[in-house]
Amino acid sequence: MEWKEYDPSWLVSLAEQQLPTEPWLQDALRACVKAAHDGTIVYFVDRMEGKFKQNITLFSSERGDVVLDLLQDGRIGALEILGSPFHQ
Repeated sequence: MEWKEYDPSWLVSLAEQQLPTEPWLQDALRACVKAAHDGTIVYFVDRMEGKFKQNITLFSSERGDVVLDLLQDGRIGALEILGSPFHQ
């Protein structure tokens, strides 16, 4: 996978609006500054790094459901946009 710079500000905005009582999530999303695309999935860590904990779903009126993979150590491992092509 090829890693590129990534601007997570749109994700941080969604988290601020939809889960304002979860500031740790906003901080975790701010740390997602490098990404690798693999089809419809955007990875923020290597696929073999970290253990999955749970999914968190946010909704974007422009992009649809945004499913975040939360790792056990609190990082965001990846995201997938359901029902809509990925746009940066």
